[in-house]
Amino acid sequence: MRMRTLGYFGLTENGLSLVLMGRNGTPSVTLEGGSGGQVIVGASGNSAGISVASQTGSTASLVSTNLGSRLELGRQGRTARLGLAEDASFTLPGRTGNPLFSIGALPQGGQVRLFNAAGKEVFDLSSNSESGRLRLATPAGGNQVEADGKGQVTIRKGSDVLWSAIKASGSEEEQKDDAPPTRK
Repeated sequence: MRMRTLGYFGLTENGLSLVLMGRNGTPSVTLEGGSGGQVIVGASGNSAGISVASQTGSTASLVSTNLGSRLELGRQGRTARLGLAEDASFTLPGRTGNPLFSIGALPQGGQVRLFNAAGKEVFDLSSNSESGRLRLATPAGGNQVEADGKGQVTIRKGSDVLWSAIKASGSEEEQKDDAPPTRK
């Protein structure tokens, strides 16, 4: 094209390189092979992506599909994921690879969840168009405290309700069951 250099192949200390030039004649894209890891750029069907892996096993991937895109960062079998789609989410793994923390989208709000080392949910904070909800639970889910933005608080042990307070809408008066639990 008008006798202008568009790019070139070359040899470096690490291996083969490909350099593509920009409009101003300077290097714009450089691809260089070597023994430090692997880079894969590909597309198939309805997806395309870039994956980078070091010799030590650390990885980074960017994948785009017709359902959305995601970014994944990995090290020693643990992967942090950021998904960008209708249900956008972010998940962070703990030391054992189980989820430790996640943030996600709900149809009319969002959700933050915390997990213990075994991957069992112990904290859930969620919102919708009308109110929010907070739930704390033991990993087995047997004991829990739940509160919502409409004035309801419930404490459970297993399937038994130990204490519950429900605020009647439009009422500022204390309800009979609004009193805190007393020791006997």
